[in-house]
Amino acid sequence: MTYTYADIPDHVYTKAFLPLLHGIWPGYQQLGWEYFKRVFDIFSKNLYTIAMGRLNDSIQTAKDVLEGKIAHPEKVLAYAFFPPVISLRQDLQVGSTKLLYGESVDTSFILIDDNTQNTSFIVTAHIEDGLPVDW
Repeated sequence: MTYTYADIPDHVYTKAFLPLLHGIWPGYQQLGWEYFKRVFDIFSKNLYTIAMGRLNDSIQTAKDVLEGKIAHPEKVLAYAFFPPVISLRQDLQVGSTKLLYGESVDTSFILIDDNTQNTSFIVTAHIEDGLPVDW
């Protein structure tokens, strides 16, 4: 069975945007809304653990690049400090962060639960000179 846009309940706030998610939409068409609702719920509950690992790895990778421990940073990807859902080449991480946000910045990423419209998760990262100091 192929699920359609009309099968998504109208009360889902992000319904209008779901077809734009090229990595998710084909799966939704095969598996349906109930399956994706369960997956989104599980993801929301585990996002802190996922984000913690990503950010800690990104901080360590950036430090290793600056200390010369990584010979070819252009071949290494790590998650951006902000937003923490995209990956960047590590030779571009510091420069792109400084260009986008400046020398010293605090950034916050907020995840909203699509079903309840409640805040599920907020992560704030402090960045100095393009490098994450803490989160």
